Formats: sequence, C-alpha cells, structure tokens
Amino acid sequence: MWVHIGNQITPEWPFGDLVCKVNTFIQVIAVTLSVLSLTTISADRFMAIVFPLRSRMSSTKASIVISMIWFISISVAAPQLIVRHQSEFTWADRHEIYCDEVWPTVYINTKCETDQPVRKIYYIIFILVLYFIPILVMIVAYSIIVLTLMKRKAPGVAILSTTLAQEKSKRKVIKMLIVVLIVFILCWSPQQILLLWGLFRSKKQFPAYIETVRFVALYVAYLNSSLNPILYCGFNENFRKGFIDAFRCSFSKKTLRIFPMRNIERTSSGIGERHSSRCRSIQERPHTEVSTKELTRC
Repeated sequence: MWVHIGNQITPEWPFGDLVCKVNTFIQVIAVTLSVLSLTTISADRFMAIVFPLRSRMSSTKASIVISMIWFISISVAAPQLIVRHQSEFTWADRHEIYCDEVWPTVYINTKCETDQPVRKIYYIIFILVLYFIPILVMIVAYSIIVLTLMKRKAPGVAILSTTLAQEKSKRKVIKMLIVVLIVFILCWSPQQILLLWGLFRSKKQFPAYIETVRFVALYVAYLNSSLNPILYCGFNENFRKGFIDAFRCSFSKKTLRIFPMRNIERTSSGIGERHSSRCRSIQERPHTEVSTKELTRC
C-alpha cells in the first residue's frame, strides 16, 4: 500500500526497477489469495451445510487445497515479473520516470495502429479468475445454502426456546452470507470494470483523471479483505470467540518467552504450563476437532 501512496504523491516513480516488478508481483499474489480463499470458504460451507453427513475435509486435503490456491496465485502473478519495467523518457522540457507494463506489440494495419493480444489474453484470464468465476461460485453456493437453511426443520417436536434459537441462528447465517457476497461484488466491481474498459481503449483516449480513479478503485478492492473479518465477527459468534481465543493463546506464548526461565520452572506444574499445553494442543489439532469448550478454557 505504501508504494502506491508514495507513487501517487510524487511526480515520478521513485522506487527503482526492482520494486516496480516485485511490488506488483506480491500485490497480485495477495489479491488472488484473498479472492480464491473466499471462494474456497464458500465451497466448504456449501459442503458442510448442504451435505452435513459427508466427512469433513481432512488436514491432508486442506493442505492440498491451500497449495493449489498458492500455485494459481503465483501463476497469475508471475507475468508481472516479466512485463513490469521502470521506463524513462526525456522530453524537451522534462524527464519522466514511471513504472509500467511493456507487452509485445503488433501492428494491425498500415496506419501504424497497434494491438497487444498477449496483454488482452492475460487480463481476460485475470478477470475470470479474480472476479467472474469467484462471483459465480459464491452466488451458486450461497443461494443453495440459503434455500437449504430455509427448508430445513428441526427433527421431532422441539422445545419452543430451542426452535427460536435455531431460527435466530439461521437468520444470522443467511444475513452474513448475503452481506459477504454483496460487499465482495461492490468492492471488486470498480477495478474489474476499469480493467475491461482499459483493455479495449488506447491510452490516448484515457481522461486525465484516470490514474486517480484507478488508485481509488484499487483501495476499494483492498477494503474487501479488511471488511471480511469484521463481517464474520459481527455475524458469527463462533468465529468471534475463536478469533479472540487465538489472540489470547498467541499473547500467552509471547508472555512466557519474556519471563525468565526460573519463573517458568516454578510454574511448570501449575497453571502456566497447563494453559500453554492447551494452546499448543488446540493449535496442533485440526480445526474441526477443537470444541468451543476447549477454546474457552484456553
């Protein structure tokens, strides 16, 4: 983020060729990881709610899925290391330095009009992977989840208070799914629209304020990653408790590192060791095996 801000407030690119390449490469990886993770979460929720009797994802399968997400993200970002360059131009009255993409260019007619077919193919794939496919998967998954929750009834004759609690929980889940999907679409649409618009227009046709619009659209897209934890904490009590307890365990481990060894030895048979061992056991076990009771102890 600081690189974009620095570039925005300075008249020319100030960070050199290496940062020009690496910054965009890391940025694309981070964004792709975030979007594909959201898509995977929606698919996992779909399986858990629509097919609850099927076995949950094992740690081995989860590792494979995470590895695939990283592989796709790096593959999507890799071309940026090749096409991104720091370019310099000297004019009669000024010298310009900027970070831009340099794609293979072909002439399409005798009027010296050019086209960049490789760039178009890359960004069409980019938009599909980062926007249209995730939205399609999330819309289908969340729509089926909502319909399943609305149709599902508690078995047998339930106590009124229990039924009301289940209905309240069901409404919260439905609201969360709808809000997460709407926020994703609102945050990512401006940048994807600008990308599509830029693919089929010459740079000479861009208005003077286009860079400012792109800057704002980029940070609106980044905002989605910041809003998701807030949305999950607001709608999902289990997520909120797990999030807080994860920080507690992390803080307790840091505290134990700060204390002298003799203090740790004194408490080795007491609360300190028991607390630390619980945190370790929770962190080492798969997420699906950790009960709420254990988390609250930690």
